[in-house]
Amino acid sequence: MISQVLTPHSLASSAPRLLPVAQILAVALLTLACYLNAYYLPPVLPYLVFALGLAFIVVDDILGLKFYLLSLLVFDDFPKYFAGVMGGQFNTIFNIQVAGNTMFMIWTSLMFGKLLLRESMSRQFSVNALRFPREMKGILLVFMVAALWGFPNVLTSAKYYVNDFSFLVNTLVGLYAAYTLVRSEEDLKRYFMLFLVICFIRYSIVLIDGVGMSMRLVMYTLKAESGAYLSIIPLTYFVIYSYRKKQSGQFNRKVYLFLLSCSALTIAYNVVTASRGRFIVLALAFCFAMIVTGKYRIMLFALLAVLAVVGAIYTLNPNFVHYAGWKMATVRPGTEESASSTVRAIEYHNIIGQQMDQLHQLPLGAGYGGFFTSKYRPFNMELGGDAYPEEWIARDEYYKPHSTVLFSLLKFGLIGSLVFYLSLISISLKSLKAALRINDNSSDILIALSLALPLLFIVNFTPKTQVLSGVILGVLVTGRALQVRNENSYNSNRL
Repeated sequence: MISQVLTPHSLASSAPRLLPVAQILAVALLTLACYLNAYYLPPVLPYLVFALGLAFIVVDDILGLKFYLLSLLVFDDFPKYFAGVMGGQFNTIFNIQVAGNTMFMIWTSLMFGKLLLRESMSRQFSVNALRFPREMKGILLVFMVAALWGFPNVLTSAKYYVNDFSFLVNTLVGLYAAYTLVRSEEDLKRYFMLFLVICFIRYSIVLIDGVGMSMRLVMYTLKAESGAYLSIIPLTYFVIYSYRKKQSGQFNRKVYLFLLSCSALTIAYNVVTASRGRFIVLALAFCFAMIVTGKYRIMLFALLAVLAVVGAIYTLNPNFVHYAGWKMATVRPGTEESASSTVRAIEYHNIIGQQMDQLHQLPLGAGYGGFFTSKYRPFNMELGGDAYPEEWIARDEYYKPHSTVLFSLLKFGLIGSLVFYLSLISISLKSLKAALRINDNSSDILIALSLALPLLFIVNFTPKTQVLSGVILGVLVTGRALQVRNENSYNSNRL
């Protein structure tokens, strides 16, 4: 039960360690199998994983949560192909439908229902038992107000109301998973290292496959799945670990070399799957990490590392580098080459124009199921199915803008958005401040996650990233207890 999750456990004092070879091999085989099933083999594995996931929900909640999150990480939610550029199959739990809904949606909904049932039947359950900080309650309040404020939209756009409500469900499932699974410092280190290993394996597979395809086809880029935004975490953690562990004498050369390799793969992966938004988020995350460590000389090392990685990619396929450079050079909206940035700028103008015209939407937004139109600034480019569904374009009703910030502004309004993001920033800053006081084995992880959280909630526009953002939010909230215990232990040792 949630009320039992934060019961103090003994603190582990060992330095972060790599996972056992057997676990790494098992994760590697599963990740590779999911990738091959998605693009090259008959889609047997998604059905098997889905069936096992449903069975675990009934049999064992803890095992079910672990398997759910593992499946979430190893399956792509977007294909590597761009529409009209490359053909090919794509079969994962995120796009295969059963009874009219995706496997992921069914799995998440059943998981959410089971968790509600489990807690409602607990005699010790209460809102106070969640031990949520004030900021966390503010975030949940914004979600619930949007659900109530937009409830009249059920009469006209029930499908989109449910879709918007899933943001709350996905976040809560991730939050609950963190509350349930991260019960000690050792848990935090083990799960975080597993996450880094999965990133290492996934990036390796995509890079090998992408380079192999580029030798047969004329290719400029691969399309990344939405979980690629989590690549900011390995990069920031490497910077923080490198400098803080050298200062404390807890430096582990094997872990350092692994993190260095993972960071190099992260850079290469983001070059091959170039995205303007991801470049910006990565740059911000790196700057935050540099500010926190106070080691500005790392900028030179980072520049040399990026040049080395980009040079290696250029020798394999210069088109990848040219495309990534073009992406970075066309961030500014208003030109034909920066269509995605222009679309977001037009969305912003239309949402603000609509709220200024309909003042009741300004403080609390349109609620779940609400939409904006292009009345205030028409789209000055051809909108295809990749930008919005054809039915939205035909009716001039757009239910989901292209960023979480714009989604928040549309659905939560100005006041709701301010409460939402200020609460996230407050949680991050408090966790960051507590972790910076000491230099123990889990503080580096919590620092990296604190820096990543606000950035991820700018770009968590898919169900996958919403669940994983919820996990990180939950880790930071539960990590507060670990930080307090670690700080008390640290101060006692100093005395």
